[in-house]
Amino acid sequence: MHSGRNLVFVTGCGRSGTTYLQRLLASHPQVKTGPESHLFSLYIDPLLKAWDYQVKVATRDTRSGSGLPCYMDDAQYINTLKGFLFELLKQMVNNIERDRIFVEKSPSHVNSISSIHELLPKAQIIHIIRDPRDVVASILAASRSWGKNWAVDNAKIAAHTWCKHINNVIKASKKLDKSNFFEIRYETLVANPAQSLVNIGNFIGLSWSESDLEEAVYNNSLEVARQTGGTEIPIGGLVAKSRGNILKEPEGFVRKGKPGSWKTDLTMIEKLTVWLIARSMMEKLGYRWQFPW
Repeated sequence: MHSGRNLVFVTGCGRSGTTYLQRLLASHPQVKTGPESHLFSLYIDPLLKAWDYQVKVATRDTRSGSGLPCYMDDAQYINTLKGFLFELLKQMVNNIERDRIFVEKSPSHVNSISSIHELLPKAQIIHIIRDPRDVVASILAASRSWGKNWAVDNAKIAAHTWCKHINNVIKASKKLDKSNFFEIRYETLVANPAQSLVNIGNFIGLSWSESDLEEAVYNNSLEVARQTGGTEIPIGGLVAKSRGNILKEPEGFVRKGKPGSWKTDLTMIEKLTVWLIARSMMEKLGYRWQFPW
């Protein structure tokens, strides 16, 4: 576990299909998973940033420096941080068997790819990309219902967030080997989930039986998932004591899920806003935008 050998991180801009992909993978008998941990984005990355900041301050400090860089060097700090990370992982994966894989899904890790690779060099990262028009439409819809506590209600901010996340992934992925990084389009996943799972399985070392594939696709189809939530995601720890041991998504979490729904979901002004902000990145990724909108 110290190298991240049997850890898979699923990430992508929020409302890009990360949950759908997680639940599909969770259908495999050799996969364990859990709720979004934000392990790096909330717990590890701030500690890395604090160290980098204090190292920079030390070079300018008139008192010859302050903080932990006065007590240890880079290697000592990183080793200590790894120890903390491994203790957290022990609680998350619960002594996972060597032939099983733990899938961690946190959209916020889209900005943590470099630190995940630095501290867990053998961990594998799956990044899912979705058309920003559908992403923005889904975020705006969430802001009006179940996601009002986190989702922005502004198309401009949502589009900028999508571009920022994509840019961060492009930059970070350039430093990764093909064995560490896999990218898939949401549109491809929806169009052919079975073949997509086979391709992902080849990447992370999972073989799918025909029956497991059929079950995964059916149980997580939009029609079924709206009723059942899809493949169950277990919960433990403090939250399980008050909320139960199975993750339950709020009503409206599973929306249309159909690529191209933005055409009717977004207003003309919102479409124009996304076009002005994201058109360059969309062009690079092959998302064509032709009139009429």
